Amino acid sequence: MAGKLDTFIDNSAPSADAAFLNMEQTERNTFISSSAQTPSDSILDQVSKAAAVYSGQGGIYCTASGAVNDYVLTQIAPLKAPPIATLRIGTTIVFRPTIDNTGPCTANPFGHGVNSIKLENGTSDPGAGELSTTRDAKIIWNGTVWLLSGKPVSSTEAVQGISYLPKQITISNNVGTPTSMIDFTAGNFQFYDGSGQGTMTAKTGDLANLFGTSDGMLDVVTVAIDSTYYLFTVYNPTTGLSKPLASLSLTSPTMTLPNADGYTVLGKKIASLITDGSANIYNGTWSFNQDGSYSFRYLDPMTFTSSSDPGTSEILIPLDVPPLTIPLAQYLFTDTTGTSAKYAAFTSSLTTDTAASSSNFTNIVSEDQSEYSTYSGLLLTDSSSRIRLRISNSDAGTFYSYHLSGWTDNNL
Repeated sequence: MAGKLDTFIDNSAPSADAAFLNMEQTERNTFISSSAQTPSDSILDQVSKAAAVYSGQGGIYCTASGAVNDYVLTQIAPLKAPPIATLRIGTTIVFRPTIDNTGPCTANPFGHGVNSIKLENGTSDPGAGELSTTRDAKIIWNGTVWLLSGKPVSSTEAVQGISYLPKQITISNNVGTPTSMIDFTAGNFQFYDGSGQGTMTAKTGDLANLFGTSDGMLDVVTVAIDSTYYLFTVYNPTTGLSKPLASLSLTSPTMTLPNADGYTVLGKKIASLITDGSANIYNGTWSFNQDGSYSFRYLDPMTFTSSSDPGTSEILIPLDVPPLTIPLAQYLFTDTTGTSAKYAAFTSSLTTDTAASSSNFTNIVSEDQSEYSTYSGLLLTDSSSRIRLRISNSDAGTFYSYHLSGWTDNNL
């Protein structure tokens, strides 16, 4: 078609103006050239290929074949595919996968070559099932990789992306088996490392069984007595499913479990629970706030009274609460002899230890009478779940005690 300047019809009537025909041919040659083709007399489908290049900006519909995670794409006939060596940035392809992806994947449209499919940031791989047999996938060529349209990377502190609307997962003692099983509501959660989000349907977790065994959520074989267990969600990136996990470790739960079955991505902590001397879960009520903090109230509050004459040195009082939480407690200081004024200072053991005195106290009992004094301040426990007590002077009539109803955890 290119290069001809003569008349293309018989010179007998009717006839056509050469300038008009040359104008038509020049316009077609420009159309062909703009699609990265060289006009040629011997190639008779260049106009249709050029049209495919332009229509590709709005989406070329293809059929898919190939192995899992490797999508071979073919233009739906009779339309022409764009020239294989000259895909333009912005070329858009729509196809229905015949196999769900299980992780990183590629596309090879029209024999153009194998290139990775990435999320919209151009670097992150699609998660399992993001290309699904249940919906069309739209990919856009950026000159290097195919971008999966409508799938931005999940948000982190440094990356802007898409995220779920908040739906907090909450917990409660199972009604039928409250001392060993915890019910979890459905919701979504952030991954522990901030790399994404997951969802979990309503579950029941059994502290008496190992994770992966029935409803088991324990990350070690045996339940510990008088201990704090941290409750997490664990996500399976292949299936997109999640389960609860209970661990004695806040920072390093056991993730290499024999029955883990691909549950490898840890979610942020949901809450904590306490076991008693028989390895049973204490019964009570968890109340959650929108910021992720929560409070726990014992069904049966704890009480404790010291022996007489506890002394004037630092006393570290262990409480049945998780480490680094705020006990919901009333602290009592009692003197039954009334021989002299006495001062007591209940403080967080994370602060500097200072002797109790008339200028440093939370409780005071007066001279010449038997009485007690209460204090209900909010004190942060240390990593061993303790608070501190200092008493100014102590004798056989001196005692301390507490009434513990639960704790508050900021979940930081």
